[in-house]
Amino acid sequence: MEHFWVVTWTDLAEPYEQRIISHPTVNMFRDYVGVGPKWVIRRFRLHEAAERVYQGLDLATLAAELGYTDQAHLTRDFTAAVGMPPAAYARLRSQA
Repeated sequence: MEHFWVVTWTDLAEPYEQRIISHPTVNMFRDYVGVGPKWVIRRFRLHEAAERVYQGLDLATLAAELGYTDQAHLTRDFTAAVGMPPAAYARLRSQA
């Protein structure tokens, strides 16, 4: 029987953001994965945001739940990664 681990962005973010992960561990992660843990954490958060924006969750609530300091920070990150603000993304997905 195979066992699969379900990893959430909080599983990755908590030790990293609390500075529990040492610099050599970050370097080892970067060497093995090809990008740093901060990049991976950000992608996890943005994937979660994309799915939940589509479901109609309020952006301020979503930003707080995903660990952003405010809605503007979430919108900035989302727009940089996706190419459009979360509200426009939700409208576009609902039309598809």
